[in-house]
Amino acid sequence: KKLSYVIAFSAEEIVDVTKRYSTDWPAILTRRTSGSEEWLANEIQRRRLSLWSALLPDRAAQLSNRLEKELASFSYQTQSVSSSSESLPRQSGSLAWRLAR
Repeated sequence: KKLSYVIAFSAEEIVDVTKRYSTDWPAILTRRTSGSEEWLANEIQRRRLSLWSALLPDRAAQLSNRLEKELASFSYQTQSVSSSSESLPRQSGSLAWRLAR
């Protein structure tokens, strides 16, 4: 499926995780036309800070550190390399269950 936006959110944070689910970032950027990347980043940051303002300072710091590490991993991740087992068909589940899909 051709993704454009994958936004994860919880009671504590909101994050654009599209890069986690893609291997062709330039192609995704061509489909992300609902607004500028800068606007999206700013809006997510604004909402994230609003959520964090309701948390204890220690928890907000934990989430901030986790986000920094995740964003750093996205910037170094150029392409996902799948293992040979990922290219195999599903191995778990009953035969009837697998055949029904």
